[in-house]
Amino acid sequence: MKRELYAITFIRFLLSVSFSLSWPFIPLYLNDRGLSVLNIGIFITSAVFVATFLRIFMGNLADIMDRVILLRFILSFRFLMLVFLAIFVSLNFPLPYIFMATFLTSLGFSLFLPVADSYVADISDDRVRVFSLVRIAINGGWAIGTFLGSFILRAGYVYLFLASSIGIFLAIIFTLFLKEIKRHTGLRSFKMVFPDYSFIGFSITSVLVFTLSSQLTSNFSLFAVKDLDIPKHMVAYLFSLNGLLIILFQLPITKLLEKLGYTLSVVSGGILFALGYIVLFLSQNYTHLIFAVVFITLGEMFVFPVIMASASNRAPEGELGAYMGFWSTFQGMGYSLGPSWGGLLFENFNRGAWLILSLQALIASFLFSINPEKSYKTGECRYK
Repeated sequence: MKRELYAITFIRFLLSVSFSLSWPFIPLYLNDRGLSVLNIGIFITSAVFVATFLRIFMGNLADIMDRVILLRFILSFRFLMLVFLAIFVSLNFPLPYIFMATFLTSLGFSLFLPVADSYVADISDDRVRVFSLVRIAINGGWAIGTFLGSFILRAGYVYLFLASSIGIFLAIIFTLFLKEIKRHTGLRSFKMVFPDYSFIGFSITSVLVFTLSSQLTSNFSLFAVKDLDIPKHMVAYLFSLNGLLIILFQLPITKLLEKLGYTLSVVSGGILFALGYIVLFLSQNYTHLIFAVVFITLGEMFVFPVIMASASNRAPEGELGAYMGFWSTFQGMGYSLGPSWGGLLFENFNRGAWLILSLQALIASFLFSINPEKSYKTGECRYK
């Protein structure tokens, strides 16, 4: 399955380049259009929130249909929506049109994730290591995309969206290297997840940690530009730093995670997240922001591969897509609620919001730690 693994990993890399070329700069574009921090958060949240709930349906669909065909269809849809978004921005369309294009672009992103994650889990035997590899690809794309975006931004926002659509088009081409694998399938309703209260609790806790992570692509950039007067292109370098650290250190840290196990990994990650947000609370200059990004990135490297692998390991045979779709919905919920949640905190507490978010990180790590897999062994697929 090496060819398929390399292909899907490179596809995730291309999609990450596409995403990071445009999405982190949407708050800055909306701010230039006159929206406040809170309104920007509401705009982004409402654009992606509804799309997130369709992941449950798509996860179930991935259990009964060819996942490769689904991936090609979803990517083609997302490509078209990005082209429309670029056109609307270039012609300075009213914000409702921008909202609709952003929503449909987010819809393509939401539908892709549960199908892609199910495909990755299907072709891997060591899921923590493989999901770590995928994260390296994603963050490599993030580092390159944000770096390129810092230069493209000078030409105008419309060129960011055009470049983003090119990345999607290349990803569609590389789906030709994927092939469907034989697996046990059967029609399953997402309701079958609901008797699994441990998995439901695990999924709800995921909302807390992905809400934290989403601050880096929303309120962090606004805080850096508006409160610390950091130039926009310098903020983009911080996004690149986030991706570069994961490229360099995710695999070595993955070896450490295999020794630590589930509980110590998520607790350590939560503490690192909290330290990052405390540094942001105390930050006064660009150097402080660098240290904050380092801590937050380390937190991501400790937590994300472990909980992604754990989500797939908890799925009974034949229900992997349904479980990943259900969990991915809560993952998306965290990302979609994050901008408005952070915006609300900043409207009321200013930089004190970072202290509240650091407490949230500790709460999330505690909740993860008391709900481990019953027979958790890092990287082991319990259901064959």
